[in-house]
Amino acid sequence: AVPSFGLGSLVAGVAVTLAYWWGAKGEKGLPAVPLDALGAGLASGAIWNAGNVCSILAQSPPFSLPYGIAYPILQCALFFGGLWGIYVFKEIRGGSVGVFWGGAATLAVGIVLLSLYGP
Repeated sequence: AVPSFGLGSLVAGVAVTLAYWWGAKGEKGLPAVPLDALGAGLASGAIWNAGNVCSILAQSPPFSLPYGIAYPILQCALFFGGLWGIYVFKEIRGGSVGVFWGGAATLAVGIVLLSLYGP
């Protein structure tokens, strides 16, 4: 599963990048990318991919975590990303914070149900 995922990600990433470059050629040109932004983007992608690899390894022997448990754990990254957006970067404000916490409550109920009854 890991090699096919990696190969698919590589092909899709190259295709999307080439399509973007081709589309941006006709406009004002490609935007300048600061080196610090490039480093941060590469680091975040590496961390994201490490999470995917760990999720795949958790579903393999000797752990054999069921997919119905492993996938929701992986998706909890959205919750923590939202927390960073609200409290660190101040990107989410107003009523949207309430919507976020409503989703977080739904997530908590799902975690409890999965822990009680399994996938």
